[in-house]
Amino acid sequence: MPVKAVLGNCDYEREGPAEEMVELAGRRILLTHGHLVGAKTPLSQVKLLAAARANRAEAVIYGHTHLAAITNLEGVLFFNPGSITRALDQNRPSYGLLEINENGIFPSICRI
Repeated sequence: MPVKAVLGNCDYEREGPAEEMVELAGRRILLTHGHLVGAKTPLSQVKLLAAARANRAEAVIYGHTHLAAITNLEGVLFFNPGSITRALDQNRPSYGLLEINENGIFPSICRI
């Protein structure tokens, strides 16, 4: 399977999408860095939910905050794997794993 990635606010002089929809095991997932919807602001989940609804996504994977998080809002999974190199989550670097199959999307945060 090819690698999918989206550009963040520090990806200068790189080409690629700011958002991307992927479909895995019949599940629609929106990839976004989060800076374009103000992921560090209180309204970010409202904007991310609107983007998920517009794209018929079951899940949104986002970053920008460098804080690991797994939340569910109105039936949409919001997944932020945190950061391995610039953790702002109690200085505990993290990455995320998603198990995606016909039964659903199952997120986990891994600390290193």
